[in-house]
Amino acid sequence: MPTHVLETLDLDIMDYETFILANGDIVDLPVFEGKAKIAERIIETWYVPGDSLLGMEFLASIGDGLWLDFSAERVVLL
Repeated sequence: MPTHVLETLDLDIMDYETFILANGDIVDLPVFEGKAKIAERIIETWYVPGDSLLGMEFLASIGDGLWLDFSAERVVLL
């Protein structure tokens, strides 16, 4: 999540983790504990500073599948 967004959420740092980025770089980043609201569900999750990305672990915690409809520009969690 972008740093400027994390700063507005008043989240607590859980720990620091080592991540391998898509370009192969290895970085140590703080991990923040938080929640996300998806439809009517509140999901306990974690955030790291960076780009606006959803991780596979998060997606798996809220659904069994992901459907992308490029022509209609829709994303559906199953």
